[in-house]
Amino acid sequence: MLLSNELPRIKDLQSIEAANATASADKFAIQRLKVLAIQQQGIDIRAMNQAIADEIKSPAIAGLKTVQGAQALEMRQVMGLTGNARTDDAVYQMLVQEVQDGTKQNQANLAAAKGQCK
Repeated sequence: MLLSNELPRIKDLQSIEAANATASADKFAIQRLKVLAIQQQGIDIRAMNQAIADEIKSPAIAGLKTVQGAQALEMRQVMGLTGNARTDDAVYQMLVQEVQDGTKQNQANLAAAKGQCK
């Protein structure tokens, strides 16, 4: 599951900032790109699932739309990280909570889709 990869990468990004060293700037940029790549993979998979859900009128449609909005917000948040731990800390806290909430939403979407198959 991509969300299980996203949270550790976000925490890695946060720890690089906490080091607050000049050499960390390159590491921060590389790690931020890794997080963005994981997020894009999640967006691509959700878009594919959303197209299928729309086609079959799945009960997961509403949940997938929720995920769509959350993914766009989270990606903007990561792009907006500055590399300054003081200014980025609140964003990290939000991202951790959003990823945890996204995991719960994805589980609910899966349950809704499976319920349709009975």
